[in-house]
Amino acid sequence: MGIFDKIFGSSIDWNEIKNTTHVYPKDSISLLQLTTESGAIGTGWINKGYQDYKYKKFTPYNFLIVVNLADDIAEANSELNMGTIEDFFTDEMRKIGVAHIVARVVTDEGLNIEMYIENVKDSYEKLQEFIEDPKRLVTFNVEVNEDPKWRAVRDLMNI
Repeated sequence: MGIFDKIFGSSIDWNEIKNTTHVYPKDSISLLQLTTESGAIGTGWINKGYQDYKYKKFTPYNFLIVVNLADDIAEANSELNMGTIEDFFTDEMRKIGVAHIVARVVTDEGLNIEMYIENVKDSYEKLQEFIEDPKRLVTFNVEVNEDPKWRAVRDLMNI
């Protein structure tokens, strides 16, 4: 929140913005090459279109979705790929409210997806339903933190 917002109050009508194309910025994907904890070479991406996104405070909840691709569920699904997984989480969270997928990074066990969510309660409950579903697409955990300034992805944005 800028100094003028603090003094005069926010003049942004989020409900109005949500119904426009401005709710999601134009993608600017930067690919990353990284080394995992085991020393393996991995890849990732960050959507730098969010670097100067001016509506961050309206989606203040960072959801770090940690996907396990080394378990029986993932191995039984030969059609499973990272794009399918990203689309699944993005589509499901956007059914609930505004959801931004900001980054994806490969790990030794699978991948981490960084999302920012508008509606923490309903989104978290939906993800818990998926976690508990024996027919789930993938095994995953989710960490939720309030992060209205999007500090969790700041270092990634500066790569």
